[in-house]
Amino acid sequence: MRALAAAALLFLAGCVTYSQPPENAPPPAPEGEAPPEASPPPPPPPPAPSQAEPAPQPTPPRAPQAAPPTATPPAPQAAPPAQRPGYLGRDQAIDAAFRVARERRLQVDTVKHAFLDEPAARWHVDVAGPRDFARVVLDARDGRLLKGRFRAGAADAGPEQRAP
Repeated sequence: MRALAAAALLFLAGCVTYSQPPENAPPPAPEGEAPPEASPPPPPPPPAPSQAEPAPQPTPPRAPQAAPPTATPPAPQAAPPAQRPGYLGRDQAIDAAFRVARERRLQVDTVKHAFLDEPAARWHVDVAGPRDFARVVLDARDGRLLKGRFRAGAADAGPEQRAP
């Protein structure tokens, strides 16, 4: 029963709209009386011609213009979101993440995730390779490593190196 009542309330809540009454709306009528009809506002009076103004001259007829082309030009591709001035761009943050991972002798070649946390001014970048993985948090202003998690995969063990 509660679920049905909650669903009905949510449905009705979506149907309610709040708006301001128009400026020329009559005040609400008391109960039991029919509301009076709203009349449109009177049009503004035309300006009085002044004797100082010259009479308008007729405009010469124009040649018909060609209809504009019906085909719309293709929409431009969405540009990447603009970074705040002074912050590293996405490509710079990814390059810094690769550099940090390779300094730790990880073999990484793929970007899994790159995200700018703007309020904290930090880039969160995940890079990976066939066996290795690095998750780094970089300062968005200068690219310093703030935090990192590095996982090096096991070295390839050939059949002759395995223990019996």
